[in-house]
Formats: sequence, structure tokens, C-alpha cells
Amino acid sequence: MFDMSEVKMLPKNRKQGLTLPKEPSEDLAYFCGLLAGDGSIGIRLKKNDYYVRLDGNPADEKELYHIVVVPLVKKLFNLDVQPRTAQQTYGIRIGSKALIVYLTDVLGLPKNRKYNQLKIPGWVKENKQLVISYIRGLADTDFCLSLKKRYKSAPYYPVVSGSSESKKFMEEIATELELLGLKVSRHYDVFQADERVPKGHTITHGVHIYGHSQLIKWMQIIGFSSPKHLNKFNLWRERNVNSKRHKTISAIVESNKKDLATRARPEHIARGGFEYGNKATKPLFPPISRL
Repeated sequence: MFDMSEVKMLPKNRKQGLTLPKEPSEDLAYFCGLLAGDGSIGIRLKKNDYYVRLDGNPADEKELYHIVVVPLVKKLFNLDVQPRTAQQTYGIRIGSKALIVYLTDVLGLPKNRKYNQLKIPGWVKENKQLVISYIRGLADTDFCLSLKKRYKSAPYYPVVSGSSESKKFMEEIATELELLGLKVSRHYDVFQADERVPKGHTITHGVHIYGHSQLIKWMQIIGFSSPKHLNKFNLWRERNVNSKRHKTISAIVESNKKDLATRARPEHIARGGFEYGNKATKPLFPPISRL
């Protein structure tokens, strides 16, 4: 159980219905992974301002917030949140000193400028399943699944990639992925020109997982809950269903297995689709047979 002695619940917290998990769980580890990717925890003592934000890209991540993040916040903290557009992002903001003290002092998450503090929390590293859930949360917000052409007309070759301003954090993530049995290619100290920042450039540190069989292993071990990533996974299956390469055929066969589809999707999607706004979407994993 966590030591909750530093957390002071105020009457307004009880009125909100705020609850704070007293024990580690996969859901809590996943939420911490989300925050490590696209989240921030802010404390401005002079203004008595305490908040946690989770922001994504409004172009392709609204579904993640509506079908994954909102129900998760309700389940973990008993809070009803409404995602909103803010400037060029889409996400949630929660103002609560008790919650912020819990996230930082109890769970050990970084506050304010996070990149020089980022690390997998110690309580997460004590359990393999918690590590997996944490990395899935990180991947759903801060990784991408891309398809490369590799001398073909249509992109078909899968690459799972993640990057961060923190080299130490990416080294830690790479090590954990290797311990889980994945083959990781590390690309550190990558220089990119960027006129939007004062220095005129950024330095990033990334990890990449290449190939069909490694993608299947990723889905079997880590998985995705982000609809954006799951749709790209489905596109990979469609693009490779008629492949003549033995390894690719084997990967497609594995991708059709029911346990993989269930493992890769949150419960909402596994039932066969979800309702978002006024638009009913199709299931993300229709069966594919090699013709």
C-alpha cells in the first residue's frame, strides 16, 4: 500500500467525490505512462495553483480521450472530466492540490519541467505487469506506429518509434523493452533544426522497433489502447495480407488470433466498436484472412 500521510483531503475534495488509489494497479501505472508522454503536473505556489494536464493532437487523438482517458480518470479518481480544445491541443485539465500531492509525493511523478526528472516510478518497476502497463500508456501518447515503403509503392513495413528530450528516460525504456524480449534500436542525440525554439534546434533521443515479427511481439507483450495506433495496426494487416514472405505471413496469422486482438484493445473497443459524438465507428479489428 502507498503511504498517504502527506495527502490532505479537503472538504471540497470530498464534495468532488475525489478518491485516491491506495495500492498499485495496472490502470494506475497506465495513467502514469500517459502523463510521462503527453502530461504535465504544474505547481505555482505563489498563486496556490495545482493542476494536472494531459494534452494530445486534436487531429487524431480525440478518440483516445473520449474512450480511454475519460473512463480511466473516472475509474481511478472518481472524477468526471470533459476533454476540451485549448490552443492547438485537445485534452483534460484537473485542478486539485490533493491529487497533485498524491501524484508527485506518493507516486513519485515529476512536476513542472518534467524532462530532467522523468523516470519509471520505483513502485512500477517492482512488478513486470505494471511496467508493461506504464509503457503502454507512454506509447499511446508519445510513440507512433509508422509504415515505411522500403522500395514498394505503398507503405507496408512497420516501425514502432518513441522519442524524448530525456536521454536517461529513453535509455531506461529501451532497457525495459529489451528485458521483455523486444529488439530495440537506439538513436540518441539526434539533431533537428527547429526555428520555433530559442536555440534554433532540438536534440532528441529515440527508440525504434523494426519489422513484422517484432510488431507482433510488441502487440503480444505491450499492445496499444490508442485508436490511432490500432487503426494503423489494422492498416498494416491489410497492406500485408497478400505477402509471399514467410515471416510476414506468419505475422499476419498471429495478428488474427483472438487473444492478440483482445490484448491489444481496451474493453470498450473489444466489444466491437464505440460511439464517438454522433459517429458510430467500425470495429478496429475485423478478421483478415490471407487470400
